[in-house]
Amino acid sequence: MSPDELLLFVARDEVGAAVARLSEALAGTHHLVTDVSDLRVCLRLDGPEVREVLAKLTPADLHPDVFGPAMVRRSRLGQVAAAFWLEGEGARVVCFRSVGDYMLALLRQSAVDGAVGFF
Repeated sequence: MSPDELLLFVARDEVGAAVARLSEALAGTHHLVTDVSDLRVCLRLDGPEVREVLAKLTPADLHPDVFGPAMVRRSRLGQVAAAFWLEGEGARVVCFRSVGDYMLALLRQSAVDGAVGFF
């Protein structure tokens, strides 16, 4: 997420054990390991034009030569802070749960409006 921050995805029933293992492994080192599951929502987008759906909403350069598989962007979608990445034929978007409904509506509208031919 930033040079000194990681967002790890773990199955819900394994979060407690993962936090404990990481805390133990990092003992003696300045760190913070915490479960932020209830703070965030993860949305999945599917379809061949997912790159355009995202590109219409973010200032980040999503051209295939610049943004590809295994890359994560932390930026904005509309006016909402979010992280996103491509995954197979789709993408994932993570944002604060408090704006999850708005984000879903924003992404739906961007998809409904159709491609504009960026890529």
